Amino acid sequence: MPGASRLEVMGNEVMKKLSAIAIATVLVVLAVPAQAQSGDVQDLSRELDRLRNDLVDLQRFIYAGEGEVLTITPSTGVGEDAAQFQLGLQHLEERVRLLTGQIEELQHQQRQMNARLDSIEAQIASGAMVMGAGTDSDIFLLDETMAADDGAVEIVPDSGTSTELASGAILPPGPEMDQYNFAFSLLRKADYGGAEMAFNEFITLHPESELTGNAYYWLGSTHFVRDQFRDAAVAFLKGYQQGPTGPKAADNLLKLGVTLSRLEKFDEACATFTELENKFPEAALTLLDEASDESAAAGCS
Repeated sequence: MPGASRLEVMGNEVMKKLSAIAIATVLVVLAVPAQAQSGDVQDLSRELDRLRNDLVDLQRFIYAGEGEVLTITPSTGVGEDAAQFQLGLQHLEERVRLLTGQIEELQHQQRQMNARLDSIEAQIASGAMVMGAGTDSDIFLLDETMAADDGAVEIVPDSGTSTELASGAILPPGPEMDQYNFAFSLLRKADYGGAEMAFNEFITLHPESELTGNAYYWLGSTHFVRDQFRDAAVAFLKGYQQGPTGPKAADNLLKLGVTLSRLEKFDEACATFTELENKFPEAALTLLDEASDESAAAGCS
């Protein structure tokens, strides 16, 4: 049966290609990094186009002439094999549609991730990552939320660090934004000691700047990554007090709570997380999720 043999060859070839696409789709979804997905999606799309062409050829063979379906009888020379491939064709077409939907979803996820990365890179470049905003202008004083008994904590820097200008300026002359970006560039280079000096100098030179709350946040971060938790707590607290409704207010509260937890001041940490939840319910979801995780880790009720 030459017709059946040709059908068998074409059907097997289509099935092999379809299986390869299915496996590739799963691998792309589960294992491929965001930056590499674009080429994989294009390759899968091209392979699907080739598969569709093979299906068209298979349809043309099964459906002969002017839209006339080959009669499935022994006399046609096709017989049961043709019937099986005719049914299998519908199954293949359905799987092609399913794979097409998966690829379109993958492309959508890729566009979302690219947009998010572009946004993060732009915010980092400007040195002003905004993580939420509050509406309550009351200044949160740590000692007001702590227990009023003898167990109340007093945060004292553990390295003698202060915001007084150290001997020898590190910031270049120029506008405050240029100085802020210079300090931030040191942090991005993981020069934490240099960044600490630069942000301290910036805070001393520009105590009323809109960027001072941000500077305190990054100053605290230079201490936090070096496990200098008391210095970090001082910076995060001052950052929040400096700008309780500023772009870094929620971030300063979050990091203050995390730092207090590292210092095993769990009651104070829980009070800080509660303050964050109450004053910034519309902060970034990632920030609120981290606060929730840290709150649970601290044993907050």
